[in-house]
Amino acid sequence: MTNPADRFEVLETLGQPTEHAIVGRARDKSTDEVVAVKMARAGAIIQRRFSREVSDMRSAAGPYVMPILEVDTDLEWYSMPLASHELTTARDGLGQEQLEQLALDVVRSVAEALRDFHAGGQVHRDLKPSNILCLEGRWVVTDFGIARNRPGHTTTPLTKTGGPFGTMGWAAPELHDDAHLAGPAADVYSVGAIVSWIVTGIHPAVVRVAAPDGAFRTAVTRATRNEASRRTATVDAMLAEMDKALTREGGPPSAQLEQILASPVDIGELSGFALAHRDNPTLLFEGLPELSVQGIAEWVRADADGLGIVLSRMSELLQDESTRGGLRQAELRSPLMWILDGLRQLVHRNQQEIAEHVAIAFFEAAEGCDQFPVNDAIGKWLKAVDDDKSAETIIRAAEVSTAEAYVRQCLERDWSDPQSRALRRWVT
Repeated sequence: MTNPADRFEVLETLGQPTEHAIVGRARDKSTDEVVAVKMARAGAIIQRRFSREVSDMRSAAGPYVMPILEVDTDLEWYSMPLASHELTTARDGLGQEQLEQLALDVVRSVAEALRDFHAGGQVHRDLKPSNILCLEGRWVVTDFGIARNRPGHTTTPLTKTGGPFGTMGWAAPELHDDAHLAGPAADVYSVGAIVSWIVTGIHPAVVRVAAPDGAFRTAVTRATRNEASRRTATVDAMLAEMDKALTREGGPPSAQLEQILASPVDIGELSGFALAHRDNPTLLFEGLPELSVQGIAEWVRADADGLGIVLSRMSELLQDESTRGGLRQAELRSPLMWILDGLRQLVHRNQQEIAEHVAIAFFEAAEGCDQFPVNDAIGKWLKAVDDDKSAETIIRAAEVSTAEAYVRQCLERDWSDPQSRALRRWVT
């Protein structure tokens, strides 16, 4: 073993020391070369952790991964080339176009760095600006200290079920549950958070990433979905989406939505776009109702959770008495009927949990807007529901909402008999 103090003269500390290790800018006494050295902190037993880290960095080795120069035989330290700076300082003083180009360059580098690593079932699990460094004019990924090995190859557990893992804000939600089960989608989430931060300057909160204005809004939204299976599949796919967004001449969001809704509709693209712009009432209320019931059904099959989020947000906007989403009284019927169509499809496709959340917001919006055709349609639909499970979902939503009396009134207006036993019991 070589004591790092015998081999290196540490000139300064780089970054924030961790519980286990410290990184320093150091002069190699044997060569006079200035390098970066990662060393075990005094008293830390880190050999197994360093062994995993070195192995993973060598497994991912390539032009966009920080190379390892030398490793202590007893794994007390290892050395790397000295980077010029971290990504943490790279956005300072840049304009919007420059920030977007920086984001694109970073994602391209991360895609190159992790493509084969992900394909082999490995996951970095700690991507963040301080772990992306500029080395000889290119961005490289570093610090594989908590990377996940290929399934079945873990010999030194670094994780436990429950509790935080990774770096708060940058870490995907599943890393706070069972980090050992996290797949490459966890790294996609972190890349989305990094892009958001580059463009907006806003640090991500726990499981909440700011959707940036501009070209990358949809790409970031799709990459940072809380449910891993709903995210953009790979960093390469995210890169392609960002490239397309920068080169697309789609004009304002309304024109882009019009293009997306042109037949045939790409439901995945539509869902991502609608989620990214779910706080834009004009876009939601004027554009989405053009999607047919068949299109809504396809959306439920492809991304029921995404549709539910959009329908709930539309309902919340319509609840605001002062604005009603910017619509006049005569304009409320169309979006309300479209939300009801979406709710019907969620129930029909047995997406009961999502349907319940949507129904709560929708009933409250419909009561406030008070559109007779909508009230009538709600009553007829509820009476026609013929299975108890669906009826019970709707009843729970009505009872949880502030609009239970309104829902009962809608039922009273329709003279037909309820088709489900659950609803018959509820109205008597």
